Amino acid sequence: MLFCRRSAVGSFLGAEFVTYWVARDGFETQFAVPWDRAYGYIKSALNFVTRYSRDNNLSIKRGTIEHKPNEPRGEMFLPTVGHALALISQLNHPDFWGVNPEVLQHDQMTGLNSVASAAFAASMGKLFFLHAGNQKPNQFDNDNPVLVGMDGVKEFISILYVLGKIGWEGYVEFDNHMLRTDAAPGKANRIKLRRSYIELVVDSYRTAEKKAVALFKDRKISACQKKLWDSHGEFEAVLKGGDAQKIAKAKVNYDQLVEEALAIGELDMMANKRLLGL
Repeated sequence: MLFCRRSAVGSFLGAEFVTYWVARDGFETQFAVPWDRAYGYIKSALNFVTRYSRDNNLSIKRGTIEHKPNEPRGEMFLPTVGHALALISQLNHPDFWGVNPEVLQHDQMTGLNSVASAAFAASMGKLFFLHAGNQKPNQFDNDNPVLVGMDGVKEFISILYVLGKIGWEGYVEFDNHMLRTDAAPGKANRIKLRRSYIELVVDSYRTAEKKAVALFKDRKISACQKKLWDSHGEFEAVLKGGDAQKIAKAKVNYDQLVEEALAIGELDMMANKRLLGL
């Protein structure tokens, strides 16, 4: 009933997506869960969402799963982007469903990597949009604006950089809240403060985007990456062909390979200097 009401409102406003936020569907004690039925319930519910949206000709054309490792429940049934994508593959209409990872917040709450989550989902054609924000690893859900907080500058910029390299085109939205110290008590400045906060959120994202574009265009970084990735193109061609006999006959000079310096540390330091404006 709750979905029907919300979807009707969303459709009235022209919403294109419906999002399944998993944070209510979880557990604190493993023996209280009917594991033989739990994931069946979730799949049945998501199949209903697809059917209801299409049968009623709603504006909603796609659904997304927003995975989360914990909070407010102790554990979640779909804690990672991999869990979400695997479950989507089992739905009646997997084309309807994708993911909207909240980067950096949800993955980094448990020490996982949002860069890998976003890149993996994009490579699967399932990254429909991003929830953008910032998170200190292994803490509660900070929900800070992009680039604001103790950590996360390099991480978020690298996500935009990687998605630019992949050629991803999708939606970005914000899931943040004001810092407690910035939300002054009383009513006098309430509206002004929130308008300023919206400007801060947009400015922080545009700053990250600008820096990601600059890294994307940096010729020295690209040259280092090309040397790292394309130094043995002949082997890549053989492996890509998939011919077992050609692969077996390929001559690899292991003595030469072990003498080659990859210089990954130097590449990362170069990127860090660009991030610092050096």
